[in-house]
Amino acid sequence: MSSTACLDAGVVLRLLLDNDDQKILAQWKTWTQEGTTLVAPTLMAYELVGVFRRLAVAGKIKEDEASDLLGLFFKLGIIFHGDGDLHREALALGAELGLATGDTAHYLALARRFGAEFWTTDGKLADELGPKVPSLKLI
Repeated sequence: MSSTACLDAGVVLRLLLDNDDQKILAQWKTWTQEGTTLVAPTLMAYELVGVFRRLAVAGKIKEDEASDLLGLFFKLGIIFHGDGDLHREALALGAELGLATGDTAHYLALARRFGAEFWTTDGKLADELGPKVPSLKLI
């Protein structure tokens, strides 16, 4: 069974930074075994670079580790989307859902575009939007 899943940055960060997270590892294995196409807005790369920089500046990881993590990120096979229509869809969806910022709206718009589940590690987001967005899945 091949399907599509839209992942937020939190899912990828936990995969890359927490090698013992059994929930993330199990879900990643399922996606791999089922041949699931993984998608995300191009925004994800910016978010991850920001996290890696903050961790390096704080001394929690070394600069070469930040570079290695970014390299691993780009090897995960996630397909990125950032076309003008996605931005318009995110703006409209943000208004529809009452979102104050555009980042989550981009992920949700992309998931909607593909008829995909949207996977997040953000419990607060899942609590707030879950009733309005049935495709939202908390991991």
